Amino acid sequence: MHRTVTQHQIIKFVYGELSFSETATLYDEMDNDPESLRDLEVYASLKLDLNKLVLSPSDNLLKNVLSFSADYK
Repeated sequence: MHRTVTQHQIIKFVYGELSFSETATLYDEMDNDPESLRDLEVYASLKLDLNKLVLSPSDNLLKNVLSFSADYK
């Protein structure tokens, strides 16, 4: 079976980057493509996991930035 939906389209959908008409077209194409539906589930799950990550700079980095800022002319 030839895939009509690309991984790029699915990723754009997961991140809300498709227009209304592109989203409607994607839904129509995915109805007949079980592999794309599996990809959508995987990418959506990954996005949820990535959204849970909390990153913060180390104390050492903050000290370096503040020190640089204090000495900057």
